[in-house]
Amino acid sequence: PFTKNDTSTETLILVRGVDFQKKAKALSARLKGKGTLTLHLDSPDAPSSVTLTSLNDDWKDLKTKTSVTGIHDIYFRLTSNLHFDHWQFVK
Repeated sequence: PFTKNDTSTETLILVRGVDFQKKAKALSARLKGKGTLTLHLDSPDAPSSVTLTSLNDDWKDLKTKTSVTGIHDIYFRLTSNLHFDHWQFVK
């Protein structure tokens, strides 16, 4: 994976070649701080396919529905002062 810190307001994380053999029904992520995490498939400039918003001062697990299938490069974009611990796709 690669991480690009564009400025103090945005972080971009790339995970290459993620294989969703079975459809992912949800994305779960552990976040802390105030900001948004968006997921983009195959390009950081592609429309967001998932958005999670955090307004928490402590770590919290957030979850949202998705319907990703196939093989994709995944770009996670974090804005503001958002901290990102881990993520998981739920089948």
